Amino acid sequence: MLPPMISYAQNFEDVLLRRALPEIERGFYIDIGAFHPVIDNVTQWFYAKGWTGINVEPNPRFQALLREHRPHDLNLAVAVSGRSGTLDLHLMDGLSTTVDDVAEHHTSSGRSAQGTVSVEALTLGDLFERHTDGRTVDFLKIDVEGAEAAILEAYPFTTVRPRILVIEATEPDSIALASTSWEDGLLRKGYQFCYFDGLNRYYVRDEDAWRKNLFDVPPNVFDHFRLPFTDRRVDYIACKRSVLDEIPEGGIQALIAERDGLVHLRAERDSLVTQLTAERVARRADLRAERAAFAVELDALVREMTEVADARLARITALEQENRRLQAEVDGLRDARDISVIQTARLQIKVDALYLSGSRAARQ
Repeated sequence: MLPPMISYAQNFEDVLLRRALPEIERGFYIDIGAFHPVIDNVTQWFYAKGWTGINVEPNPRFQALLREHRPHDLNLAVAVSGRSGTLDLHLMDGLSTTVDDVAEHHTSSGRSAQGTVSVEALTLGDLFERHTDGRTVDFLKIDVEGAEAAILEAYPFTTVRPRILVIEATEPDSIALASTSWEDGLLRKGYQFCYFDGLNRYYVRDEDAWRKNLFDVPPNVFDHFRLPFTDRRVDYIACKRSVLDEIPEGGIQALIAERDGLVHLRAERDSLVTQLTAERVARRADLRAERAAFAVELDALVREMTEVADARLARITALEQENRRLQAEVDGLRDARDISVIQTARLQIKVDALYLSGSRAARQ
């Protein structure tokens, strides 16, 4: 019977691989497109059991996490492709890709793009030659968001032949199979198909064909696995139970009394909160009433000031009209005075003329 295990992988890949490699205690893996070191990770369980391997992850964020949490692995910040050189990596959480069409598909589907970085690219042959050091690769996982075909077509699988291949085989973010473009070529290179889990297709090399029957059934209760969150819940319950077991019998009564005291304090707190809430509501009502009364008083004052201003304006208007009338009278009197002066001068001239005429007549 298989011992219990915690499955960290996205689709129980680690459960199947543990079942298919029963005789290997501390093996060697390669994970191309490793993503997070724990979440949805195919190799985390194996690493915890003493396995080591190579994690290929060009996304800088997840590469940093891998280097922190996988110090015994080789963590490579490169991309694997059909050719070596430099590639543009479109950054997306869990969906980073070097394939432009795939990146465009993800963004048009509403995925959040985080920019593009230039990364070194290796072929699968380059990776094996530089970093395997002649070791047998017990399983190779490839999840590269659309670049699987280019990687598989470029390597002949002659020098290094992993026992098991786990290859993402559907179109990105889809259930449509993408493996039709590369599976025949892989089978011609000495591999046999053995299982499809709805996302990945599993292959064993001809030398390990006996392992195919270990993939006859999907992950099930007899694999004795549980999920990480279930494991944490079990650990939490066990921890709490151990704490209770350490409490002496008399201490339980003390805890009950303390709990009752806390319940009483909570009731007092709730009562105080209710009282304060009622006082606050009443105070708000008083403030609203005061504000309404002030508004009425303010309206009356505004009306009074308006009436005073209107009366003052009317008085000013009347005074201006009276001033204009008086000015007109003054102007009239001034004109009459000027006419009287002229008439008086004319009469004086006539009188003077008569006086002179009379004086001359008297002399004669």
